[in-house]
Amino acid sequence: MGPMASPSFEVGRPTDLDNTLSRLLEKSIRRSTALDLESLCIVTAQRVWSLRADLHFLSHDGNLIDTACIATITALAHFRLPVVTVSGEDITIHPVTERVPVPLSLLHWPICVTFSFFGEDDDGEMVCVLDATAQEEALREGDMTVTVNKNGEVCQISKSGGVAVEAETLMKCARKAAEKVKGIDKLIASALRGDEIARNKGNLDWLKEGRSENER
Repeated sequence: MGPMASPSFEVGRPTDLDNTLSRLLEKSIRRSTALDLESLCIVTAQRVWSLRADLHFLSHDGNLIDTACIATITALAHFRLPVVTVSGEDITIHPVTERVPVPLSLLHWPICVTFSFFGEDDDGEMVCVLDATAQEEALREGDMTVTVNKNGEVCQISKSGGVAVEAETLMKCARKAAEKVKGIDKLIASALRGDEIARNKGNLDWLKEGRSENER
């Protein structure tokens, strides 16, 4: 995070939000076994692929946790690993011109949904807001992040301090998060399909150009 995202961020100075983001993303993605770690193995107990996701925020107007999670899941689903062949002690990483890279083995897509709490309304029910802006976050009395996949499976719930939340409110938030995630999941899948079509078209154009040059 830096001044480009918000004047409140300084270059090279981690904030509490940095730590919260890292912790929540780790719990939501790695600890929920969203990624099949065995698929990253090249040689048992010797060689494995190491993955790292770097997030760069361009603009901050609230709800960074949810957007960071969506960006990370989309990046992992979009990423392709080079094909590796092992022959004895020789390990060969094939370039994309030789072998088509393979996608990561994602078992499910955990998506974070953050609720902001603003006390009780006239009926005594907790006021919950989804996708709060930066101004709303500055005024809220508490927040809670629920991570769910499209199957409605709750991967984790995080609430650090703030106003107390009744069990009934928590269950309502979990159900609402499950509904919200279905739409987000479809948006991610649609964006990935569109990108794949564009990439395949680009690859075909590249092959046609190469064939034309060979014919000349």
